[in-house]
Amino acid sequence: MSSIIDPRIEKLSRLDAAVDELIRTAQSIKKDVGEMRKEILTPPQPSAKATNEPLEKALEGLKWTDYPSNNGAWAFYLEKSTNKVIKPLAPFPEFITQLKEKGDMTVGAYKYKLSGERFLQRFTVSKKPSSE
Repeated sequence: MSSIIDPRIEKLSRLDAAVDELIRTAQSIKKDVGEMRKEILTPPQPSAKATNEPLEKALEGLKWTDYPSNNGAWAFYLEKSTNKVIKPLAPFPEFITQLKEKGDMTVGAYKYKLSGERFLQRFTVSKKPSSE
């Protein structure tokens, strides 16, 4: 009778090993799917540079007037007749708000400040030499 039991035990042992392998595979697939889902559902965060590009382009498009001293330039940021922010800067209300709160703000190669009632000033940001 022992010869009849041995093949059954051996078969059960193989089935048990196969079930363990299936469980490990299922867990691995579940983990992989979870990671893929996370990648799909979590959009990449834009870099700081990428988020400032539209604002930088809008600022570059303003009609800048250089100061006689060649130390900076100015442009209007409010329309004279309506006192509303000019169209190129309208999509960036936080820019003007931050300038009012902080006093100045650097975007790209320039530092910007509000001046008077309707003026925006910009000055080139001096690059500090790197000490290598």
